[in-house]
Amino acid sequence: MNYQEVIKSITTTIFSQVQSLIKEAPFDKTFRARILKKISDGKYQIEYKGGKYTAKSSQSYNENDIVYVCAPMNKWEELFILPV
Repeated sequence: MNYQEVIKSITTTIFSQVQSLIKEAPFDKTFRARILKKISDGKYQIEYKGGKYTAKSSQSYNENDIVYVCAPMNKWEELFILPV
């Protein structure tokens, strides 16, 4: 293994570790999602990157509306839709 291959291997490993840490880091994440359906008053099923999640809101939305959603401190069980 030459010097360049060693450096490339090290940087690839570091990049992978940093990506993993960022993915699980406890900070708010905001993203755009699509309303799939209303589950009950104040609860909606949303779609984000092919996954289905439940988010709370005090606003009313229709199916297929695009909304901004917050995952506070990266807690996906506490999703809420941001009022715009």
